[in-house]
Amino acid sequence: MKGDFTRDTFDPTKHYQQVLMQQGRAQLDADWNEQAALGERRDETTTADIVGKCGGPAERAAFGVTTDGSLTAGDFFLSAGHYYVDGILCENESAIAYTATWKYSPRTTVIYYILTFGSGYSLPWKTARFASRRWVGRTQPHA
Repeated sequence: MKGDFTRDTFDPTKHYQQVLMQQGRAQLDADWNEQAALGERRDETTTADIVGKCGGPAERAAFGVTTDGSLTAGDFFLSAGHYYVDGILCENESAIAYTATWKYSPRTTVIYYILTFGSGYSLPWKTARFASRRWVGRTQPHA
């Protein structure tokens, strides 16, 4: 992510648990960023340990394939909800029809998803950058 950062000090091999502020010392963005990275790693590691390589909630797992009478032949919905891959949350806010999202081809047999990582723009009056993750659907032609 681009931005004006002091340094990136996070190193998971050090096994740090927290960052402690000291009184009378200058506070740097690197200290806050490392604390955020520690929390993110702990959350993702814990989720991966509990959920496993991938999985979702029993009642609202995302990306389930469903169909109904409103769709054309060969089309389907990808359900809304949450799904976890390697401890990373993949969220689908609403059901999406396949043909409305990607270029439909009857020869397509494999659908897969990738996570993309990006950062939000800082507005002049903002003092922080925002990291984001998004899922992107891709199709692979039948061989």
